[in-house]
Order: sequence, then structure tokens, then C-alpha cells
Amino acid sequence: MRNPPTALSTNASPASTPTTPALSASTLSRAATDYAPHLPAIDRLAIVKLVLCAIEARIWTDALGDDGWLNVLGTALRNLAGGDIPRQLERHAASLAALAIYMMHEYRPTTTRTAEALLYEEVARQTAHLYSEADPALVADYAEPFTNSNGCPVDPDAVMHVVSVIVQDDPLIEAAEVLETRHPAWQVSKIGDALLLLQGDIRSPFLAAAEALDTIHGLDPVAVRATRESADWAIAARDGSSLIRVESQRGRLTWRHYRLSSLISPSGIARDQDLAGRVRISHGPVGQAFAEALQILGATGVDLDDGEVLPPLRVE
Repeated sequence: MRNPPTALSTNASPASTPTTPALSASTLSRAATDYAPHLPAIDRLAIVKLVLCAIEARIWTDALGDDGWLNVLGTALRNLAGGDIPRQLERHAASLAALAIYMMHEYRPTTTRTAEALLYEEVARQTAHLYSEADPALVADYAEPFTNSNGCPVDPDAVMHVVSVIVQDDPLIEAAEVLETRHPAWQVSKIGDALLLLQGDIRSPFLAAAEALDTIHGLDPVAVRATRESADWAIAARDGSSLIRVESQRGRLTWRHYRLSSLISPSGIARDQDLAGRVRISHGPVGQAFAEALQILGATGVDLDDGEVLPPLRVE
């Protein structure tokens, strides 16, 4: 292995970061991947700072892909969190890591679960233990030279919000973050431990509920209610390979059951009527509730009254 770089300064700023071979994308990638695991905490911290400065200086052409900076920053963050950190550096390490994971959060894909989206989730889990030590004042100092994905100055409060979501490790809160980013006109509320409520500009309640269900990972059983202004509503509930669909359209209640698989998602069923027909499990007339649906809905906290679904909650 090459001798690792030494005496990396944490005082570099994006404006002064040279685009020389010494700070090329490949050099920083090698530092984050090959050298960092063998370096003390102060140098691992410096590598994270240098990668952030290089991102702001546009040394990389893109965040995504094999040659994008998300991979490099994720590796640098994992290496920072994976080794010993002296007590006197904990606040600095946590605060800079908070800025770094915020940048990954800003640029991660939210429409599909790509490799970069999975990378963000993995790095967030592996670094979550750091963030309780993040100092808002230090975060503000570190964030001052940087801009977010919209080209605006990084808001330290937004950084602290992202790490608070990570520390809570709640799949529903994480899903709500993704959905509100995709659909600014939606209001997403967590109701209990296994139920999300969607309100706002929703055209197809079942499609909206199915999409939301696809963003919730690591939690079963779980349900999503989506309500239109017209008062039509739908519930999509998942428990393992079972998908329950309950809809109220013009006051008529219908119940359906589908079989999910690694290739068949709630959103796929909502978008493709032929697919929905092929994977539907019949329980008799669709206007009649069935035992498995009642069991799953009850487990997620959906209000039931003598086998009937009560009108969906509204959050004002």
C-alpha cells in the first residue's frame, strides 16, 4: 500500500480548494477508500472535510453513478465512524458527519431504490451513533461555506433535522420525509406506530397509498390511508406478502387482497389492472370484509368498528 497522506488540514474551504491532481476526484477517492481505514481520527475527519470541499468546488461532475461523489463521501463517512474517535474530537466529528450525511440526503434519489438510495440508508445506519454529539453551533460553522442541492446556503436547522430523523430510526418518519420531498402538495402524518395518513392534492387515493407503502422499509404490518378532498379514500396495508386494499368511493366500501413478491409491489398493482387481476386472492364479493384484512388492519392501528372501517382520520 502507498504511504497515506499526512497532516491533512481541516481548514480548507471550497473557494480555496485547488483543482490540481493533489485534490483530484481519483486522489480523494483513494484517500477515502484506501488510506482512511488506517489513519487516526483527525486525518479521517480531514478527509471528510476535503471531500465536502471538493464537492462544493464541483471536482466531480455528478453525485450519482460509479464515479459520483456519493460513493466517495459515503466511504469517508463510514471510515470516520468505524474507528476510534478521541473524546476531544467527538463533537467535531459528529458535527461534520452531520453535514456530510445531510449532503448525501440532499442528493440521494427519492423516486426509486437505486444503489445510491440504498447507500444513503446504509451509511445513515452505520453513522447514527455519532449524531447525538452533534453541536448546532459547530454544524453552523461547518455548513457556512456550503450550498445544498438547490444552490442555496445550507441551513444548519435542516442538517439537525436530517440527523434527528436518522437517530430516531423510525421507518414511518423516514418514509414521510421521502414522500413530502416527492409531493410537496401532500401532507403526511404518522398515526401510531404502523400507520401513515396522506392528505392534500391526491388524485388516486389507492395509488398514493400504494406508493407510500413502497417507501416504508423494515416494518410489517404497516398501513397507509390516503384521502381526497372529495372524501373518497383508500387504505393499502402490507403484512409480508399480503397486500390489503380497502377503498371508499362515493360511499361504497370495497375489500381486495393481493399477493406481493420481490417483483410485484403495491405500486405495480395500483398502476396495472391486469397485474392486479392476476395476483388477486378472492374472498367472495368485494363489498364484504374478510378475516385476514380485518386482522392486518387491526394490527396497524386502523380504526375498526364491528368489521367496518371508520371514516379516515384527518389531521388539521
